[in-house]
Amino acid sequence: MDSQLRDQAFAHLTIIRNKNISLLENVTQEQSHIIPSHFSNNLYWQAGHILTTQFSLVYKRSNLAMPLIDKNYIKYFAKGSSPSDFDANIPTFEKLLAELKESLSVMQNDLHSYTDATYETAVLVSFGMTLHSFHDAVLAIPYHEVYHMNAINLLLNQINSHNT
Repeated sequence: MDSQLRDQAFAHLTIIRNKNISLLENVTQEQSHIIPSHFSNNLYWQAGHILTTQFSLVYKRSNLAMPLIDKNYIKYFAKGSSPSDFDANIPTFEKLLAELKESLSVMQNDLHSYTDATYETAVLVSFGMTLHSFHDAVLAIPYHEVYHMNAINLLLNQINSHNT
């Protein structure tokens, strides 16, 4: 993959991630757990899912150790999971926000290191891209992130409309 394209994808991710963080930073612990009617998850799950998907697609699928996050995040936040999967060992919402912030510098440090890191099996992600490698995942993560930015906004709108 072209280094310039990879850097541009990471720059886009940074913009979107910072927007998601700014949306989530003012959420209270109580608000983070609210599941509005017609929704299957909450802001807590959204924060954990964004983080877990990033590390799962970029590192785990490339057979690399997942830095920063615990492997148990997958059971709490992977696609198909829900807040009903939460237990006493779930990371705090504040920890997830801190890790969302830190995850950008972790990935940036690795961006040019894993040029040969590939998946054993290609993965078709829900928005239609087929990923084969660490660097394919770097290109895909901004799409995933913006999808969940919309979900976060919808959840916030529902939560705020019931609090006014």
